[in-house]
Amino acid sequence: MNSATATPTPADLRALIARHRIVVYRLAAVVGVSPNRLSAMLNEHAPMPPELSVTIERTIMENR
Repeated sequence: MNSATATPTPADLRALIARHRIVVYRLAAVVGVSPNRLSAMLNEHAPMPPELSVTIERTIMENR
């Protein structure tokens, strides 16, 4: 995952969430998405807008 050149994929975000032991429903509240919708996007059952994936990555990296 290289945020300077590419948008993080759902797999990249799942790994980042796991490494930082983040609770998905709390992350959903911070980024402004329902927990069910975020879970569907992370599990690739729903499309994830590129700007949301960047926001999620930025939020996790800023709050480590």
